[in-house]
Amino acid sequence: DLTLDNRGAPCIGGTTEIGTIPFPGAIYQWFVFDPVTGTFVIMAGEVSPNLIVNTPGLYRLQVEVSPGCIVSDEIIVEFAPLPVPGNPDALTLCDDDNDGVGLFSLTDADSQLIAGTADVLVTYYETLLAANVGDITTALVSPYQNTSNPQIVFSRLEDQGFGCYDIVELELIVFDTPVLIDPIPDFILCDE
Repeated sequence: DLTLDNRGAPCIGGTTEIGTIPFPGAIYQWFVFDPVTGTFVIMAGEVSPNLIVNTPGLYRLQVEVSPGCIVSDEIIVEFAPLPVPGNPDALTLCDDDNDGVGLFSLTDADSQLIAGTADVLVTYYETLLAANVGDITTALVSPYQNTSNPQIVFSRLEDQGFGCYDIVELELIVFDTPVLIDPIPDFILCDE
């Protein structure tokens, strides 16, 4: 079974393949349990030894090995929830030399992203594609120097139990430091 309890559940929004080793000459038919009727319902067109599943449920595979020799087995498929990230505030810096570049401590956004969720890992990536791949070797290191201003980096919040993840944008903004006029003109105040 692919369940939450046995840590085998795939992530919500994903798919998983269930099935058996093909047996030469066998005839296959998949069924899904209908909790309303309390019976297994034929899955039309699902006649191969494997089935791609994207919905939780109780599935049955019936295999006719030879005429009159029918075996079947059932599998429960559950899906693990995605972590629910918080909505982080933009990380901001004042630019000491007004070049639009600064060093950001990306981990300053961790607590807002985690939002009280337990057993999650937060990593940061320059692109959405890199965040979806989730290769820790391409994750950004903190402190991180922005490459544009403003810049979006992608925060990946990954559940450590099932590997399910969600991605949230994090904006990095470098503000220019005001330039003082030199010399500062005298300010005159009259005393009455």
